[in-house]
Amino acid sequence: MPYRVERLEGKRPILIVTWLDPADPVEDGLLSAKEIDRLVGKDEAFWNVQDMTNLKINFGMIVKGMSQGNTDIPGAPGDPRCRSTVALIGSGMLWELVAKGTPKMRSGGFGLPIFTSREEALEHIRQIDGK
Repeated sequence: MPYRVERLEGKRPILIVTWLDPADPVEDGLLSAKEIDRLVGKDEAFWNVQDMTNLKINFGMIVKGMSQGNTDIPGAPGDPRCRSTVALIGSGMLWELVAKGTPKMRSGGFGLPIFTSREEALEHIRQIDGK
């Protein structure tokens, strides 16, 4: 599989999807969303962290992935239980496009914060959650 999903405990669980190259943003995105859904309770709020630091992307992948990610599919970033989505990425214009093109999440009004490391993203989450 071109991704790995892990659950970290906190005030709200943190689900981290670590992407590996090559990946299909639609097919693999749906599979990872199903795995996240399986790891969280029916009414359990959670954080969705997408670690894409090892993924080589192009514009077409971004368009496909954003169309799937913004839906209400259980476990996807648009899932009403999702507190926020955090993308762990380096820098570059394509990732900036993702950040700007992602609508605010319903559950908290956050946009898409971008971090350069897993540690930075987890610290951000823990500050918001008070842990």
